[in-house]
Amino acid sequence: GYHTPQVYTYISGMDYQFPIRYDGANMAIGIDLFLGADYTAYKRIQIPQYMISRMNREMLIPTCMKEVGRYLLSSEKPGNTLLDRMIVEGKILLLLDAVLPDTPDNIKIGYTPNQIKWCNDNAGNVWKYFIERQLIYSNNPEETRTFIQDGPFTLSFGKESPSRIGAWIGWQIVRKYMQENKTETLEQLFKNTDSQSILEKSGYKPQD
Repeated sequence: GYHTPQVYTYISGMDYQFPIRYDGANMAIGIDLFLGADYTAYKRIQIPQYMISRMNREMLIPTCMKEVGRYLLSSEKPGNTLLDRMIVEGKILLLLDAVLPDTPDNIKIGYTPNQIKWCNDNAGNVWKYFIERQLIYSNNPEETRTFIQDGPFTLSFGKESPSRIGAWIGWQIVRKYMQENKTETLEQLFKNTDSQSILEKSGYKPQD
């Protein structure tokens, strides 16, 4: 049921907070925001380095598809717990798995290869941290934002960790859910707003 939008490219004037604008029928791509990390204007206007590192050509299509995912989920009404937000972010990344199967995970989520390695090596510790502090059911905006928002790293886990660690965990949960529920379609998953049920049926339990 998805209809390809009319795609436009334009010079955004370095509107780096909104590199892609998508309304379901039209997609506008700010092509001046994908010119490579060595493009000097980025540093001159003081865009954070962690963002500059992703402002390259290979991130263009994944960034477009993330906006498609956000639009497709915009009519759903999930809750406000950290788990709810993790699952939403995980669904968006799962869409990238479906439409960009040959793209490396670090490009899909916008991490470096070392940051993906950190996630894989520390998944058990991160999950344990969330469970022991009962964070996954927290609806405190400050707590949820800490693990979902963009940044240079996640403060709770140190400077070697990536930001948006909650999004990465949510991605692993919905991946595991789809592995365990093979008759479920992506469309059905997107309409399922019961995050607790998705977690339980996924059987997600990373090891230390």
